[in-house]
Amino acid sequence: MRIKKLFICLAAAVLIPACLTSCGKKNDVSFIFATGGTGGTYFPYGTILAQKISDVNEYITIEVAATGASVENIRMIDSGAAHIAIAQNDVTDYAYNATHSWNGEAIKNICVLMSLYPEVCHLVVAADSDIVSGADLKGKRVSIGDSGSGVEANAIQIIAAYGLTVNDIYQENLGFASSVAALADGSIDAFFMTAGAPNTLLRETNDAVPLRIIGLSESVINGLISRYPYYTKATITHDNYPFLYEPVYTVAVLATLVASPAISDKCAYDIVKTIIENKNAISVAHIKGTYINSEYAVQGISIPMHPGAEKYFKEIGVLP
Repeated sequence: MRIKKLFICLAAAVLIPACLTSCGKKNDVSFIFATGGTGGTYFPYGTILAQKISDVNEYITIEVAATGASVENIRMIDSGAAHIAIAQNDVTDYAYNATHSWNGEAIKNICVLMSLYPEVCHLVVAADSDIVSGADLKGKRVSIGDSGSGVEANAIQIIAAYGLTVNDIYQENLGFASSVAALADGSIDAFFMTAGAPNTLLRETNDAVPLRIIGLSESVINGLISRYPYYTKATITHDNYPFLYEPVYTVAVLATLVASPAISDKCAYDIVKTIIENKNAISVAHIKGTYINSEYAVQGISIPMHPGAEKYFKEIGVLP
């Protein structure tokens, strides 16, 4: 295995021209893979993907970087400080199209290799709450995530789908842990969270404070997907959270593998081919690997796909 783990943000990294460096052999290439914090999902999952890609493709060497996740990763790709990365597909859409917190700053030096797994939009309330729908949030104290975060953008879009704005709620901008604590002590009535399901924090919190997760109506789900192409349908079940007795229908954004357009077509092709063809081994190493699927890999993509990745998915028949 030829993988180096970098536990730094690489802000001062030496840029690597054209995303290719010599590694001692004529055709070897070296990539920096930006992931996330060491305590989250992106870093350990990215490390597993990097190991498999490097093992299967002997000409590729990968350095796995612990980072601040999606926003930082996109900036690293844009600057050349990283060559591949994991990022939420909605955040890449905002960056590419200069919307939300990226307003006026279009990041065009980025493309998608494939979608990896869903990050599900949760609307969480106390089990005894009178809130049963997103429409019931009017006049309530609601945490919509950290200011400028992807969670905040998701929350604003979801409440807008119910005909509300942030002016219709008492808005709080709290992170996951703070939102859970605030719901537990009664200082908020509900909170939004975008995360993989199950989320360990929610499962543990329910032991002390019984919770409910509010589903979205079919019309709201379809409306969100129609308006924002990075959303997909998602279902949260009893298997995810034992306190759920019926499925909860909602939307999800996707954790995606993104890259610099400067990566060669061959490298992009080999990377996605390796991930798809080694699903079983990857899923044994990390539960998120169970989502690897050739059809799923091309869902929720709203910015350009790398030509090398596109070639592979056309060859196997999941793209026209």
